[in-house]
Amino acid sequence: MGEDVLTTCFILNRVPHKKLDQTPYELWKGYAPNLNYLKVWGRLAKVVLPSHKRTNIGPKTFDAVFISYAQNSAAYRFISLSDYSISEYRDAEFFEHVLPLKKKAPNVIPDAVPENVNLPTSSSDDRVIVTEPR
Repeated sequence: MGEDVLTTCFILNRVPHKKLDQTPYELWKGYAPNLNYLKVWGRLAKVVLPSHKRTNIGPKTFDAVFISYAQNSAAYRFISLSDYSISEYRDAEFFEHVLPLKKKAPNVIPDAVPENVNLPTSSSDDRVIVTEPR
């Protein structure tokens, strides 16, 4: 649904306009927005399960990624890392330095250039032939 675009619009409505020195939110609602609940997009969160989904011996939280703010409530929208479902919850602990969906680059070691490379001197054609020592 374009969660990143919705989040961007949500934040831009709470940033002061350069000509008016007020936010669009202030112009619409008449009071300044609360910015304490703004979180970093795409970060790991431990979301507290609601009481009707908890069991006595099971986990009390699940891992999710913060993707947006809820449209009609003061909740956050998360995508679950276990089944990739999107849901809204208010209670969560955010880890703003952890990117769970960032793919790690493989450790690629560049091929070492051999020290003894024989390059021919100028020849009649423009080709360069690289030979490795045996």
